[in-house]
Amino acid sequence: EFQDFIARCLEDANKKYRSIAFPTIGTGKLHYRQDMVASLLFQSVAMFEEAHLTSKLEEVIFVIYEKDQETLKASNHYY
Repeated sequence: EFQDFIARCLEDANKKYRSIAFPTIGTGKLHYRQDMVASLLFQSVAMFEEAHLTSKLEEVIFVIYEKDQETLKASNHYY
């Protein structure tokens, strides 16, 4: 469900835009684990890239609140 949502966002953005930004969805009030969200975000983008070799999207930005150290640590694993 989470990855499907991200995939739909990427598909929609690919129709009109060159970039898209995602916040770390679910790590706040929904209390999803930061490492799980980071993993799913990066996996979703990787799967999109593999399936869309000629994508118009040039940049995917992950927006992380600078004081959210747990999410920053979890995301650093993927950079």
